[in-house]
Amino acid sequence: MFPRISPRFEAYIAPARIHPEIWRLLLGVVLLVAVYLVTSILVMATGRGFGLDPGAVFEGKGSAAETALILLSFVGLVLGVALAARVFQQRNLSGLFGPDPAEFRLHFAIAATAVLTLGVLVQALSLAYSQPQSHLPLLTWLAWLPISLTLILIQSASEELLFRGYLQTQLAARFRSPLVWLLLPSLLFGMLHYDPSGYGPNAWLVVADTALFGLVAADLTARTGNLGAAIGLHFVNNAMAILFIAPTGDMNGLALNVTAFGVNDWDAMRTALLSDMAVIVVGYLVYLYLMRRRGL
Repeated sequence: MFPRISPRFEAYIAPARIHPEIWRLLLGVVLLVAVYLVTSILVMATGRGFGLDPGAVFEGKGSAAETALILLSFVGLVLGVALAARVFQQRNLSGLFGPDPAEFRLHFAIAATAVLTLGVLVQALSLAYSQPQSHLPLLTWLAWLPISLTLILIQSASEELLFRGYLQTQLAARFRSPLVWLLLPSLLFGMLHYDPSGYGPNAWLVVADTALFGLVAADLTARTGNLGAAIGLHFVNNAMAILFIAPTGDMNGLALNVTAFGVNDWDAMRTALLSDMAVIVVGYLVYLYLMRRRGL
């Protein structure tokens, strides 16, 4: 069942109701995309000036520094969302995270703990049928770990700020139906991951996987009235996929281990994607259970 606009979500979207016009939202999206692109170009140009090749990251050949550079570019998305919300809706960046910082931290911690626990169990079970291969030396990985976690947090938070903090709340301020404010940002999030050249016959399954992830994040945002749970879910999910066992052939420069199969091993990737979708659903149910136990 789709969540309704609860009192918590109503308090979250209240600032968005001041300027709910769609034309403002569309212009805001244009502005934030422009800021993100300009920032990304500057970051990549700076990296190339130091001899780095950001393009190698998406071929699975990127170094730790090159992968970090890609993640750093998401600072531009945070800046873009902050500027767009301020210029067109008179909203502050802090308000996009939620009206109550304590509630944000609580839901972040619950969601992150639930996903981390489930993720560790799933990866432990996966060792029974697929042994990962070592990638970065342990000391190198540990040296990069504080920077890696910080950059992944920025990347995860930037996407949640855009799709849930900005798009979802502005659409909810204009439209009552969750078919609009819940589904549209989630489908857009999924479609932006469509890459037939990289994922071949699994391209649409990647879209389905990411759209499902977006739908769960949107639902959690609507239920809690802040981005804490969505960012906690996104952060831990991405940290495990980028830092612990990354896919061979795709953004694995910061990984301690990589999968025994590559992204162009269609059957193995299909199994991995379906497993990921199952983990998302189970993680979501575990989170809801923990919420009910706490009376939240």
